[in-house]
Formats: sequence, structure tokens, C-alpha cells
Amino acid sequence: MNLFKKFLKYSNTTKLQKIIRIYLATNLKVSQKVKNLRQIFNALDKTGKGEISFSNLESMSSQLMNVLDINKEKLLKIFKSIDINKTGYVEYSEFLAAGLDVMLINEDKNIDMVFDFLDSDKDGYVKSSDLAKIFKGDFGRMSIDSNSIMEELHCNPNDKISKKEFLTDVQRMIRRENSIFVMSNEEEEIFDF
Repeated sequence: MNLFKKFLKYSNTTKLQKIIRIYLATNLKVSQKVKNLRQIFNALDKTGKGEISFSNLESMSSQLMNVLDINKEKLLKIFKSIDINKTGYVEYSEFLAAGLDVMLINEDKNIDMVFDFLDSDKDGYVKSSDLAKIFKGDFGRMSIDSNSIMEELHCNPNDKISKKEFLTDVQRMIRRENSIFVMSNEEEEIFDF
């Protein structure tokens, strides 16, 4: 799967899926795929400040926009969905999160790692109170409501979710994400970087 297709899929993910991707992007060991994403990011980071502007992404995507009939407005929507902290730039961790392979995210050990992070009081459950603590710290720049995340997990704000339930819900979200965007073989070839 190519990078731009991943960006298109990422633009349709939920806030929880974005949180999972950001956490994994910043906590997984470096693989060859991550190194490749770093090279692409560095090529787009024209200023060397560790951020990509919309015009940088637009220049990379101009040929692809014509082929897929994606206008500047749609590309801007994709850019804004990647810019989770709303700085007007895509930082490396955001870029990496959007470019991560879904199969990597779907590994049980990685979902377990995210659950353990979200279970801030280590009682074996994720609750709205756990999420509220986290979003005030590590994810403080994101406008995230812990109750809406609990709703994404099909829980009431006062409920709690076990690791097993979390694993099932995340895998369900990933299956739905995989079914959102399908390209023809010809379009696939155009997007390969």
C-alpha cells in the first residue's frame, strides 16, 4: 500500500484511531518501513524544522490530484486530518501516524501496548477518567473529549472497557477503515513511491 492512499484512509479515521496511531508512531521500534517514511518526510520538510506545510504536501501530490480528481479542498481536508495538534504543519509523529501500515497497528501486542498506556491508573480497564488524565498531558494539544472516545468504544462515559473488549473494538475499527477506500490497480501503480 502506498503513502498517499494511507493518507486518504487516515483522513476518514476516528479520533481514537488517530490517538492509537500517534502513540504507536512514537513508541514502536524503528523498522525499514519507518525509515522509508522518514526519508519521504525529510524530502518534504523543505525548511528542516521537522514540519511539513500544506504547500509542501500539495507540490508532492499535484500529479496524483489530477489522476484521482482530488481538488485542493479535499487535499487540504486530508492535510488537516493529519495535523492533529492543529499547528498548521504536519510534524513527523503525525506524518508517521498517518503513514503507518494498518497491519502493524492491528497486531495484538501493539493494541495491548496502547491499552496499557490508556489505562492510566493500571486497574485493567480504560475509563473516561483515565482518558481525561492522558489528554491533559501527552495529547494536551489535541481537542479530544474523553467522553466521545468512550462513545467510539461503544461505552457510556461512566462505563469502563476491559483489554479484551478494547482489542475487539480496535480490530473492528481497523476492519472498517480497510473497507473505506479501494483503488483500481492502475491507481495503485501511480501512488507507489
